Amino acid sequence: MARLNHGTLLENLVVLEVTRVVAADATTLEFAHAFAMPPLTEAWHKTKEEPGKNPRFNMATTKAFLTGTIAVGAPRSYSSFLLACLRNAPALPIVPYAGQPVHERGLCGPNGSLLATLLRRSAGQNIRIWANDLAQSGRYRGAGYDAASQCPYTSDHARALFGQLGPSAPADVFCGHAFPQSVSGMAAWSNPCDVRIGFLDPDTYVGMGRLEPGKVDSAGHTAWLNALRGQRAFAAGIMFFASQHAPGRPALVARFHADDFAAYQRSIVFRHGNYMVGVKLPNQDSDLTNRIIAAVRDAWIQWADLVGTDRGTLSVDVDGQYSVP
Repeated sequence: MARLNHGTLLENLVVLEVTRVVAADATTLEFAHAFAMPPLTEAWHKTKEEPGKNPRFNMATTKAFLTGTIAVGAPRSYSSFLLACLRNAPALPIVPYAGQPVHERGLCGPNGSLLATLLRRSAGQNIRIWANDLAQSGRYRGAGYDAASQCPYTSDHARALFGQLGPSAPADVFCGHAFPQSVSGMAAWSNPCDVRIGFLDPDTYVGMGRLEPGKVDSAGHTAWLNALRGQRAFAAGIMFFASQHAPGRPALVARFHADDFAAYQRSIVFRHGNYMVGVKLPNQDSDLTNRIIAAVRDAWIQWADLVGTDRGTLSVDVDGQYSVP
């Protein structure tokens, strides 16, 4: 689940709702996840002030779900999947955050791949998973567990969290090469399918700015999108990014839209504060765009109502046009 803040909440909701909308009728779905954490990781707050700045998603709210103080939403909602992970009835490995210092740590939650898998498996649908992180040096590791050892069991984890018996699911694929060198591995892994979803979860996206470790620039994003298309698939690209420099956000949103525009002519960026989660789509289908926006907005509002906070402002930028809240 990573760091407990509104950025993590937003990316989790977007990943889940985009998967729900674009792959609802897909017989075959591939989900490629770069900068992936292990399927289950511990949650943490970096500073003592952080919980107060993120009232919709902090240690207190997640504990309240676990204790039953806050009731979860409908089956197959984000809150229902989160509760299954928090309970962790099958005692699956929870991989700790390896960084220091951390103000508070505990509980656990899913990465994007596991959320997509929980959604598909709960509907009796199949999914193929490819994941990529820095092998043996990712931010979540310890006691013999890391992304390399755990990501191949994402589908098995989903099966166990549902209490399903029977044979293990086919092993999911893990690539230990650093992004963007891992892009060729993702391209080689992909098969013809109905829908392919890619989720990039770096520290941030820098557009045409300076590329640093853990970040994605326009060139890397474009290479990823190009490989994601592959053959015979409807491809959707999702990426988390953040920027504390408010004056620079409109240009960043516009650059995100421009990346591989010839193949992805529509973009949606969901924003809350510093946090942004962008979605790239291969055509300008207004109905699909509106359904994705409505699904994410509804999920954001439903979560706020569950945890008892104001619904807040969720800005939506379409096709690189920065909107004013």
